[in-house]
Amino acid sequence: MSGFRTAWRGRFLFFLILLSGCRALPSPPSPSTPLPETPVETRMPAPLATPSPIPTPTIRIRFGEPVWIGRGGLRAARFTPDAQSLILGWSVGVSRVRIPDLREEWFTPLPAPLRAMGIDSRGRWAAAVLESGAVVRLSLTDGSTRFLTPLAPNAQWCGLDWSPDGEWTTVQCIGPNRGDPITLIHWETGTVREVPDSRISPGVLPSPYWSGDGRGVLLAALQPPCPRFLDVQSGAVRWALRVGEQCLSAWTLAGSPDGRQLAVPASQGVLLLDSSSGQVVARLRGDPVSGFPALDVPRETLFYDASGERLAALGSHGLGSGAPPPPMPTQVWALGSGRRLGARPVGPGDPEPLAGAFADDTLRILYEDGILTAWRYTQGAEEALGRLSTEDAMPPLMMSLDGRYVAANLRHGGAAIWAVAPSATPVRRLSPPWRHPVLSPDGARVLVANPEEDISHLLELETGPLRRVLPGGRRGPQGAAFSADGRMLAYGDGARVRVVRLPEGTEEAVLEGFPSGQEIHLVVWAPDGQALAAASGVASGSSSLEPGLIQIWRRGSEGRWEPVGRSVSVRTTYARPLIAFSPEGEWVAVEEMPSLEAGASAVRVIDRRRGAETLRLAEHELVGWLDARRLVTVLPGTSELSIRDVETGERSARRFPRTGSEVFDLSRMLIARPSGARGGPDIGRAVEVIDGRTGERLAHLHHGSDIIEIRWSPDGRWLLSLGSDGALRAWPVMEPAGRPGG
Repeated sequence: MSGFRTAWRGRFLFFLILLSGCRALPSPPSPSTPLPETPVETRMPAPLATPSPIPTPTIRIRFGEPVWIGRGGLRAARFTPDAQSLILGWSVGVSRVRIPDLREEWFTPLPAPLRAMGIDSRGRWAAAVLESGAVVRLSLTDGSTRFLTPLAPNAQWCGLDWSPDGEWTTVQCIGPNRGDPITLIHWETGTVREVPDSRISPGVLPSPYWSGDGRGVLLAALQPPCPRFLDVQSGAVRWALRVGEQCLSAWTLAGSPDGRQLAVPASQGVLLLDSSSGQVVARLRGDPVSGFPALDVPRETLFYDASGERLAALGSHGLGSGAPPPPMPTQVWALGSGRRLGARPVGPGDPEPLAGAFADDTLRILYEDGILTAWRYTQGAEEALGRLSTEDAMPPLMMSLDGRYVAANLRHGGAAIWAVAPSATPVRRLSPPWRHPVLSPDGARVLVANPEEDISHLLELETGPLRRVLPGGRRGPQGAAFSADGRMLAYGDGARVRVVRLPEGTEEAVLEGFPSGQEIHLVVWAPDGQALAAASGVASGSSSLEPGLIQIWRRGSEGRWEPVGRSVSVRTTYARPLIAFSPEGEWVAVEEMPSLEAGASAVRVIDRRRGAETLRLAEHELVGWLDARRLVTVLPGTSELSIRDVETGERSARRFPRTGSEVFDLSRMLIARPSGARGGPDIGRAVEVIDGRTGERLAHLHHGSDIIEIRWSPDGRWLLSLGSDGALRAWPVMEPAGRPGG
C-alpha cells in the first residue's frame, strides 16, 4: 500500500506552530518601485487595430450562493461497537458503510467543513462539530440530523466526546486567537451549558474527554498544571493527568469498558491509570505510542475490545527533529498478562491508520487512503478486505472551457471529474494508476494517463466508452491540452509532445528537442489551433535542479510543425503562468528564468509568425493578455500591474495590494486570492476578490479550510476554491439582476 501523507518533518513543523498558538500573517506588500524600462525592441510586424481601453465595468459583480462540489477528503472514521459498519467523516459530510462489502448505506452532506466527529458507546448516534460553530447529531440508522449552534464560528480545531451513558456530548474548539470553554450538550432536552473555569489556551488543541464515571471532563494543557479532569458541575479540578512532575498526553486516551481504567501513551508502551485518582496501576511494555494529536480531525488511537481484555494502539509516523522518529507501530496487548501480542510497523511511505476495532481474533484497520484490512495480530498476517473511494482533490484543478466540469488528481491516487454543481459524487472516478485528467472544451471527453503502462486513454466522460488508446503516459498534470475547437490534441509522452487529429485519432506530429529524462509539464494551444507551446521539467520525484525547456511551434502547410522559439525556466513544474498566447494568436509570451537567483526572471514576447523576439521585460513575471496587443506582467516585490502595448511600448500601471497568491480574470480586471491580514478571523480560509483597477475589495467569500488553490472558470461564470482538506467550493458569478454573468 502506498500513501501520500507527508511524514514526520511536516508534523514537527506543525507542532511548533501549535505550541506558539498563533497563525503567521502574510507580510505587507513591499513599497512600490519604478518599473524598469528594459524592452528590447526588434523589427515590428504591421500595426494592429488600436487597442480598446482598460475594461471599466459599469456594474458591480456579485456572487451567488456557493455550492460544495463532491464530499472532499476522508477526515475521520469510527467503527460501530459491533465492528460491522464504519461511520466516515468527510470534509463536508458523514456516511455509513457496511463491512465487509463497503456498501454505502447513507450519506448526509454538511453545510461547513468537519472539525471533529465521534459516536456514542451504544452505537445509536454520531456527533460532529463544524467549522461554522454548529454541532450536529446524526442517527446511525438513517443519517437524519439535528443541528445546534452553541459555538463561535471559524473553529479551526475541535475535540468532541460522548458521555459514558450516551446522553451528553462535550465539545471544545480553538480559533484564531481564541480558546473556547468546554460546552456540554444534552440532546434530548436541548440543554447547552459551559463547564466553569474551562476556557482553553488558544495555543493548545482541545481534547474534552469524559471520565469513566461521567462526572468529569478533561481540559487539555501542554505544561503544569498539566491536563486535568474538571468536575462538570463546578469546574473544580478532580485530578491531573501527570506522573510526578511529568504531564501526560491529553490527546491519546482510552477508557476501559467498565470505566475503571484509563490508558495513556508512554515513551515505551502504555500506562494504565485508575480513572478516579490518576494513579498508575500497570504498565504495558512496547514501542512508543504517539501522544501527539492528528493534524486535522482527532483520531481514536487507543481503544479496548468489548470485554476489556485487550488494548490496541494504532501506529503513526510520529514527530521528529532532524532525524527519523522512533518506530510507532500498531500494537496489541493482552491486559491480563501485560504481554504484547503483535506489532505492525508503519513505514515512512505508508498511509497511517485512521481507525481500528477488534473483531474476534483480528484487528480491523481503516487506513487514510481508504483501504480496509483485517490484521491477525498473533500471526502477523494482514489481509485487505476492500477499498473505499476517497475523493480529496489536489491541485491543479483542470476545467472544461465551458465551465461545466472540473477535474483533479486525488491525494491517494486516481482522479475524479465533477460537474460544477451541488453533488455528493463525481461524474467519473478513475482508480489508480490512472491520473492527470484533461477535459475537452465541451467536457464531452477526457484524456487520462497511465504512467505505469505508459499509455493514455481518451474516454467519453459521461457515457464511459473508450474512444482511443494512445501511446505515452508519463507527463505532468497539465502536460496535455485540447485545441479550442476540440479538433486537435497535444500531450506529453516523456520528453516529447504528440499531436493528434480528432476525432479520427491520427497522429500528426511528434515534437522533440526537450532534455532527456525530463517530462512535459505544460501544453498550451494558440486560440486558432495553428500553434502550440510546451514546457518540460524534471520528472516527478526527481531532486534535480536542472531548468526546464519551453518550446514553441507553428503549424505550417500540410500539417508540418515548425519551431518558432524557445526559453528556459527552473519553474516549469510550478502551477503558475509560464506561457500565454495573445487572443488573436499573433504573439506568445513566455517566462525565462534560468536560475532561482534574484533578478533572473524575465518575460519574453515572441512574434509567432516571424519567430522573432519583439519584447523582453527583465525581472517581470507573466500574468496574461489584456487584449490583442496589451500584455500584463507584475514586477516581484511591488504592488503594481504593468500593462504594456507590445507594439508601441506604451506602458501603464495599476496598483493593488499584492501577496503573491493572486489569480487574475483580466477580461474584467478582477483579482482573487486567499484572504490576508485584513480578512479577519478566517485568514487564508476565505477568498478576497479585488478590483484590479483600484485595489478595492469587492467580495469576501468564506471557504472554511486553508485554501490551496483558487480558479476562475474559463467562461467566467464560476469562482472555485480548493481547501487543504480536499473540499471544493464554487461561487456563481452573478450580475445585479441575478443572472450568471461572463
